[in-house]
Amino acid sequence: MEPGRGTQGRSTLGERYTVDGTRGESIESAGPKYRRRVLALGACLGLISVVNISMCCYYSYIGGACTNADITESQANIGIDTCKFNQTNSWQACLVESNAKGGKMNSSFATSMAFTGQQTLVYTWLAFAILFRSLCHYEWLLSTIAFMLYAVLGVVAYYSFNPFLPYPHQTAATVASLTAYIKPDMYDKTGYTFTPKEGDATFIFNDSCDEAYHWNLSFLAVQYTSVFIVVLLLVIAFSAERIRRRYPLAIQFPPLKGTNGPMGISFVVLCLYAVMVFSKADSAIINLAIMNDVNVEAATNEVRCC
Repeated sequence: MEPGRGTQGRSTLGERYTVDGTRGESIESAGPKYRRRVLALGACLGLISVVNISMCCYYSYIGGACTNADITESQANIGIDTCKFNQTNSWQACLVESNAKGGKMNSSFATSMAFTGQQTLVYTWLAFAILFRSLCHYEWLLSTIAFMLYAVLGVVAYYSFNPFLPYPHQTAATVASLTAYIKPDMYDKTGYTFTPKEGDATFIFNDSCDEAYHWNLSFLAVQYTSVFIVVLLLVIAFSAERIRRRYPLAIQFPPLKGTNGPMGISFVVLCLYAVMVFSKADSAIINLAIMNDVNVEAATNEVRCC
């Protein structure tokens, strides 16, 4: 045994860590404990994912039940109804009627919510799987932490590069933009225009929209619960990495040369990417606020006029 080297610990990749007993427990002894904690959080993530998938499926059902939310007068007169929830007083109709011409949306809000939930599932389960794998190969922990930070950003504010459409009726909607949109007054003045075969058109308000708002709010809570679980996994990753650094590898390789330039460029690119993501989120929230104010004012003026 080399002087000052002490006993040897072995990782699953075969590299040996120096262990002298004076720096606390090693990552070799603490690894199983952290893996059990990750599995426990994985069980919680599984339960919340079942709820998430169920709600996404129901959002898809609502969005798919209406091939055309804006029924023309001629269709209404001859009894053609292309939307299961149109011209009803159910809370599902609120999600559909708000998409109609003159409403707050121009496409399927329910379908967009389903896409958002699926995006959350992808990022959270990737974070879980990669962390558990890193706790079997401890040298991966540092890069895993970087990915998990990106996973949190991805769940909350990820946008596809093309197209840039910040409205929540598009698949580019994010949890951040939906948070700005889902408010108690999001379905104010929501209803449908009923045109009988004889007589004038009548605008009928939907009085069941509070239930639709609470359903949307519950869905949003599910997304943030998933984010919270990823944050807890991130805490475990930081703790495991701190323990890993107590003991250096017994076999040390010389550092790579010429890495300062690429690392500096990578850091600049990362900062610019973060600025782009947050700028898009801010733009989406501003657009939603303007759109909401304009449509509420228009609907109010329409009611006063009629």
